[in-house]
Amino acid sequence: LVYVEWFTSFRSPDSITGFYHISKSTRQGGHPYTEVIKADRLVRNCYLNP
Repeated sequence: LVYVEWFTSFRSPDSITGFYHISKSTRQGGHPYTEVIKADRLVRNCYLNP
């Protein structure tokens, strides 16, 4: 099993840094959107820089 924190889709890149912006996906009430899923559902991981 894998704990997953979901994020929004990529937005346009920053004009200065060229980095794409995303934010944590939230449920109603501002709670983070998270799930525990089977590992065989993973396609790839993604490391995010602050």
